[in-house]
Amino acid sequence: MAMFACRLFAAVPLVVVLLTTSSRAAAPIEIEVAAVPGAPVSELQTWSRVLGRIDLARVTLRGARGNEQPEVKTEDYGGVTRYKVRALLSRGNELVLPGGRFGLGDSDKLKEHLLGLPEALDEASIERGLFGLTQEDFTNLLRSFREPVLDSTVDVPRGVWLREQTDDLPAPCEWSPAARKALASSKPLGIELRGLSRGTAVAIALRQEGLALFPRQHRREPLQLQISELANLDDAWPTGWKPEQTMRQIAPGAYRVTTIEIANYTLAQALTALEKPLGLRIVYDPWALAKNQIDPTKVMVKVPRKKLLIKNAVTTCLSQARLAGELRVDDAGAPFYWVTKYGELSPHAP
Repeated sequence: MAMFACRLFAAVPLVVVLLTTSSRAAAPIEIEVAAVPGAPVSELQTWSRVLGRIDLARVTLRGARGNEQPEVKTEDYGGVTRYKVRALLSRGNELVLPGGRFGLGDSDKLKEHLLGLPEALDEASIERGLFGLTQEDFTNLLRSFREPVLDSTVDVPRGVWLREQTDDLPAPCEWSPAARKALASSKPLGIELRGLSRGTAVAIALRQEGLALFPRQHRREPLQLQISELANLDDAWPTGWKPEQTMRQIAPGAYRVTTIEIANYTLAQALTALEKPLGLRIVYDPWALAKNQIDPTKVMVKVPRKKLLIKNAVTTCLSQARLAGELRVDDAGAPFYWVTKYGELSPHAP
């Protein structure tokens, strides 16, 4: 049970709450509440009761000194970290802490915030890269994903290939029920991914099934790799990255002006003919094509005879199929030209 002691100094209330006997050990958190000028000093006792119920190590309430601000400090006592919190009691009778403001009706939220401070401060001390991974775990995963796909993938069974590519990653993959169906598929992959980095190739193959790979990590726990349905692709391993260089720097041939005429060609035939002059490998987004029922081998395109930049000839053909293209690089930095139809689940490269 909490014990309360009240004293008055120069008409400024000072209340110290010491949490002594309790059914469980008090959290190693001390809070000092400083009432700013004009704050409802009469509410300090109410706040002492609210904070006393949280079972903190120590609660002090006093008048503010100078231009004090909310803060959290840590101190080590014999190998145990103590968290010292300074909060301000505002004129509106709100407790202002680092990371939040709480009224008397927010006692549950206040408790969650205070007791979550050790975890929050620990999390803030961890250097993280993309997807919220530690720098070390992201580097290890990227190293695995930079490896090239060496063999043709067109006729390989989908499930067999996906299993081979994900079995030896830095963390085991957790497959959702829909993902396990893809693993069981014996249908040929049907797309050529040879030459791409493993991470980009796996992302494209999963995307064909309506799936994505989501790297996850909570606090200092081990890396997790979850394969599940397409959703919130900001958190998924991408089908290529935005390059640091411009398209003119990477593929200068794309800016060459030449006389072009395309007639009686399908989109697939036209892009095959333009791929070498473009100077970039063209890779289709299988999910976007299937979702929008676009078959490049059946869509007819035409470009009347005129002088065009090579890249403009490509975009002209794509627009006739309601598609768009984007320069990307795989995990190893190799460039390619991604053909898709942009939308909520077809974002630009990160």
